[in-house]
Amino acid sequence: KNYRHFAGVPLYHHVIKSLLSSALIDQVVIDTDSPFIQEDAAQHFPEVKLLQRPEHLRDGSIPMNDVLLNSINQIAADFYLQTHSTNPLLSAATVNQAVQAFLDNYPVYDSLFSVTRLQTRLWDS
Repeated sequence: KNYRHFAGVPLYHHVIKSLLSSALIDQVVIDTDSPFIQEDAAQHFPEVKLLQRPEHLRDGSIPMNDVLLNSINQIAADFYLQTHSTNPLLSAATVNQAVQAFLDNYPVYDSLFSVTRLQTRLWDS
C-alpha cells in the first residue's frame, strides 16, 4: 500500500515531501524492507537516509516499539518523530505546528502524539 499511487505518485512520497519541507526536521529516515521503496526513495529522495529493516523485524506481529528501537539505535538524534506513509495529507505546516508545540513544552512533557476525535459508538446496535 505504501507505493500505491495517490495523486500521481507513490503514497509515501507525500509524507516524505512534507517532512523534507519542514524547517524543524533535520533528517528524514525511512525504515523499510521493501526493495521498491529502497530503490524509489534513493532515486527521488537522495537526501533521505534508508534503513534496511532486519529479517527478524519484518513479521507483521512484531511490536512497532521493537522496530522503532532498532531504528533509534542506528540513528543518533535528540528527538524522534514517527509518522506513517498512510498519512498522505499530512502537511509540513502541521508537522511544524506539532514539533513546535513539543519543543515549547519540553522538558515538562517529553512526548507528543496526535489523535482524531471520534464521536460515535464503537459497537453495533
